[in-house]
Amino acid sequence: MIVPTHPGFGGTPRPEALSTVRGLAALYVALLDDLGLTDVTIVGNSIGGWIASEMALIGSARIARVVLVNATGVDVPGHPVADVFSLTLDEVMQLSYHAPDAFRVDLSTLPPAAQQVAASNRAALAVYGGPASTDPTLLARLAKADLATMVVWGDSDQIVDLEYGRAYAAAIPEARFEVLPETGHLPQIESPHQLIAVLDSFVAASPAWSHSYTATTSVAPPAIWATLRDLYTGTKLTEHGDTIQIHGPFAAGTRMTAVPFESDIVIECVFIEVVEDTSLVFRSEFNGLMITSHFTLVPLPDGGTRITHDFTIEGPRAEKLGPVIGPRITEDHPDAMNDVIVAATARKDGH
Repeated sequence: MIVPTHPGFGGTPRPEALSTVRGLAALYVALLDDLGLTDVTIVGNSIGGWIASEMALIGSARIARVVLVNATGVDVPGHPVADVFSLTLDEVMQLSYHAPDAFRVDLSTLPPAAQQVAASNRAALAVYGGPASTDPTLLARLAKADLATMVVWGDSDQIVDLEYGRAYAAAIPEARFEVLPETGHLPQIESPHQLIAVLDSFVAASPAWSHSYTATTSVAPPAIWATLRDLYTGTKLTEHGDTIQIHGPFAAGTRMTAVPFESDIVIECVFIEVVEDTSLVFRSEFNGLMITSHFTLVPLPDGGTRITHDFTIEGPRAEKLGPVIGPRITEDHPDAMNDVIVAATARKDGH
């Protein structure tokens, strides 16, 4: 889990050029690129939900799904966002919780440094969100969002009420809407167990397409592993094999590029797991989907090996695109597995 501190919050500086929610969204999408992350679930609460919405609209293939928790940002007639800048902290607490007495904070009792941080947080929030804490264009633009999305709302929220949440969800194609009972604007504080439960169910339900192929051979795991290592570091097992180039050591985190036989498509991959004689996992991105190959080698009592190749396609469009492109990719898995076994057998026999 990555929990960023927005520039200007927590006593951090805010660059003058960074003054909008869209700017924050672009910053965090760039962060995902820098970190090389995939299959990311973005969870945003309040203005964080607004940021998450803008991240979804950027269209990064690294983001698989978005969860908006009592998000602000849209303009819903008749259901305005509470003007927290005109309210005292106690009044904000009253609107933010189903049972506010358990969460009230007296700023005057905090150390001066903490009071200064609270003031700077409030000032940064005003810059990013503006006086109305909305973008009049956002509600209409959400129709272009195509990521798996869940909108979660506390039924007692008086910062942005339940009907505001329903309008938010209705604006996003096929968004799932979940109501948390006896919960206000900050479920992660007031009812974390409820929030975690719906998050778990949403992520577990994300669509995926998978295929598995298993073969057994009398060749021991070390020879199979050495052949897989050769294959995925650039050695062709047959003249019809893919052209593969590795950009670093044969280890987790290293990039690999593959060009299928008689194709000019370059597929960028990253090794996720490299466990000698046991497991090899690499992942690539294609048309916004995450494609993962996982080879598992299990030693058999007779000295041979059971090789399993698990192949998955994940992402917001996997349910539709997986059955279309998956079989095209996996149809040659039996032949490819046989090529590995033949090469490993020749290695074992010294050919």
